[in-house]
Amino acid sequence: MRAFSRSLGGFFLLSVIVSVGCGMAQNMGLAKSAIAEFHTRFNAGQFDAIYDAADPAWQKAMDRDTSNKFFARVQRKMGGCSSSKDTTYFYNVTTDGTFVNMHYQTTCAAGTLEEDFRCRVVGEKVMIIAYNTANPLLLTD
Repeated sequence: MRAFSRSLGGFFLLSVIVSVGCGMAQNMGLAKSAIAEFHTRFNAGQFDAIYDAADPAWQKAMDRDTSNKFFARVQRKMGGCSSSKDTTYFYNVTTDGTFVNMHYQTTCAAGTLEEDFRCRVVGEKVMIIAYNTANPLLLTD
């Protein structure tokens, strides 16, 4: 009987691990799709659409005008961006929700743009909470 209990416990643990892993893979795919949509909107200058799709935490931290000016500056300094590659990610499930942080290296006309995205996953929807970017050109006039 004891061996059966251990087997059942092991099966349950394995089921939980597989379930979490499948959810993580699905959520990572959703986050990558949301970031691809962000890049498409960024390249098209659709900064209002980026703001409208962002998480309410983003909208609370930064008003639309400031957000649009920030993206316009990045676009002006870096030029058109042609390709992006995700290099690292961090996946976190908390009592506040499911979060995906992803780091991208994006190739733009003026050089490589390092990008960090913090996303919230709610069901099938991914919203960007925060966006940070780095390139020395962004610091110059």
